[in-house]
Amino acid sequence: MKTDAVNYLKDKAEQKKLSDTACFSRDRASKAHLQEQCNALHAYRNEYREKLRLALIEGSPLQLVQEYQVFIGSLDRAIEHANLSMERQERDIEQSMLNMKDSIREHASLNALCTRREERRIEEENKRELKEIDMIVTSLYQRKQRSEL
Repeated sequence: MKTDAVNYLKDKAEQKKLSDTACFSRDRASKAHLQEQCNALHAYRNEYREKLRLALIEGSPLQLVQEYQVFIGSLDRAIEHANLSMERQERDIEQSMLNMKDSIREHASLNALCTRREERRIEEENKRELKEIDMIVTSLYQRKQRSEL
């Protein structure tokens, strides 16, 4: 594989790694936001259950009690919906994490390939330089030998 192609793949892997990392971060932030919403719904539910309990104890009008019951029922449905959203978000986070790990591994592999190629190039360059130096030294030595004769 040509160096340009490897560098192209390495750059693409870097972009994918950054994209997957950003996606993972967004998914985690979304989960935190959903968790806050879920907590708020639970707090409202507890608050209105307490209001319903007090309304029943105080003998409040039946219409008020029914309104509390309806509202608590809608909160229960909203909580159920939020819990389903949290489960979906968990699956999304798991997938994002897997994608991010794959991207990191791919980038590391291509990075290692580029590093090995560069090391080989330097090694070959050093061998060429050594060969040139040997040829120069040999040439100088032969000239010196001839001049001494």
